[in-house]
Amino acid sequence: MCDECSALYGTLFCNESEAAFSNYRLWKSVGFVAAFAYSFYLCAAVKLYILTSVLVVSMIGYVCVECIHWRTPAEPISCGDVSEMLVFCPRSLLTILLNVW
Repeated sequence: MCDECSALYGTLFCNESEAAFSNYRLWKSVGFVAAFAYSFYLCAAVKLYILTSVLVVSMIGYVCVECIHWRTPAEPISCGDVSEMLVFCPRSLLTILLNVW
């Protein structure tokens, strides 16, 4: 799962990848701390409800991000030291699936 999240952040934030990955690691750590903090006080059923609700919210957010990313055109970015070479941000997974169907 970590590889897919990293690939998604690399695709969405082509120009600001360092900030995107550090933000990803920050919120991942906050999630681990929150889960550890409430693990001793809640029973397994409540934990499953919390995890299921977080999963549903994150899936809805993912679909929204894919739709927004699909509607925006790919912008050329420079490749650091090689300024004459332009690379285009890869399209999203939704675009690839729509082209297959």
